[in-house]
Amino acid sequence: HANGNRPPVYLGPDLTLCSGGTRTLDAGAGYASYRWQNGWAQQTFTAWAAGTFHVTTEDLCGNVSRDTLVITEGAAPAVSLGPDTVICDGETLTFTPGSGFASYRWSNGSAGSSLTVTAHGTYWVEVVDADGCLGRDTVVVGQCVSSAPAFDTRISLFPNPGQGRFQVSFGRPVTGEAHVRMFDVSGR
Repeated sequence: HANGNRPPVYLGPDLTLCSGGTRTLDAGAGYASYRWQNGWAQQTFTAWAAGTFHVTTEDLCGNVSRDTLVITEGAAPAVSLGPDTVICDGETLTFTPGSGFASYRWSNGSAGSSLTVTAHGTYWVEVVDADGCLGRDTVVVGQCVSSAPAFDTRISLFPNPGQGRFQVSFGRPVTGEAHVRMFDVSGR
């Protein structure tokens, strides 16, 4: 544009601003003057909160143009690895926080859409959605304790199924102290 005429200013499509984030709005280079909604007179403007933003530009020939952009407040994406759980020797667990995120970052440094683990520990994922908003979740995986008795005997449980109160009997007498942990079919 050797003669000083510039195309009309265009700030781009409306945007989303994630909590705690900023957006830099750029009116484009080459205008003689810039005037933002708050009086700022530079090519770029940093938005710290949601709102309506506008800029008026003037080119070297005196042509004035104006554009408006709306920024809405974005929410952190919903991400869930599920409830804390346990893992037994030889088992694997796969965690999937949801699909459609722009990126994934796991506690082990991987970037796939799921994580498979074979050991107890604390695992977390950070996801970023299409608007650039960050979501995070953590799951604690405990070590499974073998349900097999440490001694060679038969254990009976009455009533089965039951309502929370049970009588436990051993096929042979137990000397000393016996600790019994019971889990339902889902491991709880």
